[in-house]
Amino acid sequence: MKSVDLRHFGTILFLVLQLTPLPLFAAPSERRPLLAEMQVPDTCGTGYGDHLAACTPFRCQKPHPIFAINSPTEAELSKMTAAQKQEAEAYLADVEKKLQEMTPAQRVEKKAKMVVTFEIKGPDAQGLCQTTTSMTAKSRQDCALDEVTRQNIADFDRLVAAADSLKTETSSELVEGKMVTKTLTTVDGKTMEHPLQHALNSGQCKVLEQGEDGRWTPIEMGVITESPVKKTSGSTNTLFILDASGSMWEQIKGTPKITIAKEVMAKLVPELPSTSHIGLIAYGHRRKGDCNDVETLVKLGANHKQAVLEAVKGLNALGKTPLTKSVNQAFKILQSEKQASTIILVSDGIESCNTDPCKAVATAKKEGLKFILHTVGFGLNKTESAQLQCMAKAGGGEYFQANNAKELLKTARKAVKSKGTGRLKLTLRANGKPVNAWVKLVGNGEIGLAELTNDEGVKPGYVWQIKPGVYHLETLPAGIRGVDPIKLDNIKIESGKTVEKTLDFDQSTLHIMATENGKPAVVQIKVENVAMNKTVFDTSTYSTFTMNGVKTPYEVKLLPGKYRLIVQIPNSSIPSYSENVDFSGGITVEKTVAFESGTMRVTALVGGKSVTAGVNIRKAGSPKDIFATMPYVGDATPMNVKLGAGHYDLSVIPVGIEGVVQKVIKNIELKPGSVVDEVLSFEVKPIAADADGLEQNTDRPRRDFKHIIPASDDAVLCQKACQDDARCKAWTYVKPNTLQGSRPNCWLKTSVPPAVPNSCCVSGTK
Repeated sequence: MKSVDLRHFGTILFLVLQLTPLPLFAAPSERRPLLAEMQVPDTCGTGYGDHLAACTPFRCQKPHPIFAINSPTEAELSKMTAAQKQEAEAYLADVEKKLQEMTPAQRVEKKAKMVVTFEIKGPDAQGLCQTTTSMTAKSRQDCALDEVTRQNIADFDRLVAAADSLKTETSSELVEGKMVTKTLTTVDGKTMEHPLQHALNSGQCKVLEQGEDGRWTPIEMGVITESPVKKTSGSTNTLFILDASGSMWEQIKGTPKITIAKEVMAKLVPELPSTSHIGLIAYGHRRKGDCNDVETLVKLGANHKQAVLEAVKGLNALGKTPLTKSVNQAFKILQSEKQASTIILVSDGIESCNTDPCKAVATAKKEGLKFILHTVGFGLNKTESAQLQCMAKAGGGEYFQANNAKELLKTARKAVKSKGTGRLKLTLRANGKPVNAWVKLVGNGEIGLAELTNDEGVKPGYVWQIKPGVYHLETLPAGIRGVDPIKLDNIKIESGKTVEKTLDFDQSTLHIMATENGKPAVVQIKVENVAMNKTVFDTSTYSTFTMNGVKTPYEVKLLPGKYRLIVQIPNSSIPSYSENVDFSGGITVEKTVAFESGTMRVTALVGGKSVTAGVNIRKAGSPKDIFATMPYVGDATPMNVKLGAGHYDLSVIPVGIEGVVQKVIKNIELKPGSVVDEVLSFEVKPIAADADGLEQNTDRPRRDFKHIIPASDDAVLCQKACQDDARCKAWTYVKPNTLQGSRPNCWLKTSVPPAVPNSCCVSGTK
């Protein structure tokens, strides 16, 4: 499995479903024809969710959320100052100019990168819907979605389509030892997790990368990210080792690597502090095929800048890559030095003389030689860079990757300024016994993770090699989920030194037994830290594999403190159980929770046949729903609704059928363990428009193709908009402060969907 940082990549795959192409900024295509040509059409429309829910084959495309060249929307323009509009105009003009400088083939290649393709292939043998999302030529996401997830996605799309406001935030955290990305979307003030994010976190989706051999391989989600290098003053002693092997004649954008290396040294060396002692070793510059071709061109000493520059100018790339012999020669030079020195090795290849340079570096460190070794890989792939990375780690330094002249200069400057690495040794004990640890380490005040363990954690006494700085550490035993970690601040790491930390993690045990009508129950369990007002354990989130609850008895491990225990029956409308519980270290607290429930079986009949219906259930006499199907969508009947024992009011209305009126049955009694059948028959009465063609208190859901916000609260404005649009066949006006926020909303439709009585709306046909 490959390992890359995809904490945001996965989110992009999901959010692009909500993106639409934006119009060109205040400019017709004749003003910027190439920019207009680069616009990517959205062929997915609003139908992708419906196709996915039914798992019918479908293929469409949308603009890439990162690479597509889009312009400000009209709403964004209205908020801009004149200066901002002028700046935006200048930017788009510059884009058009750059497009003009490209060849037609280059523009075609660039536009190909702007497209995201979605494909629904249909169900597999297990009934899982197979989908593919292609973000780039070398990466894609394959999913096998179950029916619940597909329906959740479709429902989510409908909510987004009707939203007044939409905000999306992403975050990543360690859950059960894995990096889990959460995508929270706020729709009209209500925050929920995107169901596609659950599909990725739960394993229904996977991201694949195409290798050079053409094969697609899965990518492991959740990795270590590096903190940026903190600038420091130059080292007192700096010894350069330069690659002058034959491969340095390979070209990057028409320039030989050896020429680039010389140019970089010509810029880098003069920047070194005047107090620096510097030297230069080169290899492969005199003879072909000679593993002994290693030479100290400039001895380590003061005032050697000019000597190094002159020696670099005379290098000729000829021979092999004897890395081991080169570093051993550097170590001989440093044996007479009393203070620590920095070695910077630049190479475009790996050892070619059948020796192990990583072992040579480790041996020198073990023998007590004072040095830091940084390595720079010039134009190496991932496999080739492994050896140089090993050398840098063994030498207490860093590995830097450079793929062109600009990157080589940048990384060389970083190497000169880097202070190397220090070591942190951690031993974690749980209830007196050493255990594997999950660890998050944030350092140097930078946002992002410096170190993060995998699912199994690290063994007791594990040693991290990290950059000098001040770190914040969070840790807990591997296998313990959802509880607050032990936290340590201000851990100071110094170059070449080791900091040891031994921590004790004494837990308490919460033993939960739940029954439903006297029998052991499957429940969802949540534990909140009262003092922090924070959830520390939860079986009912998308980030676990226990969405449908856990069998009881069940145990939760917790640190000492005061907690709120919440237990509920999943997939039901039974009231949850809540209680505050106090813990001290190392104790066991037992809690028994008893639920009493019954089932209401609801059937809606039209013409003697059961139909899809909207169902709302409330506690008898209460104005608040405790169970409700999605508005306008409903659910198939007969349906079984599990409720707590008690008395209830039931409201039912068929969905998608004109001329039916909602029915209400009050004070239905549910006894523990009982099943109550409620069968409601409906008559169809035609809905008639008034003299102005307005269907008062009526909705015609779905088939929307255009959304308008009327200037005032007047349904006639929506009626007129439909009359003026050739595509419009019917319309629905949503009154303010009903379903869709404080503003009125107008929806134009491509066909005539069935009319449904609803006080929220006024509808009509053309």
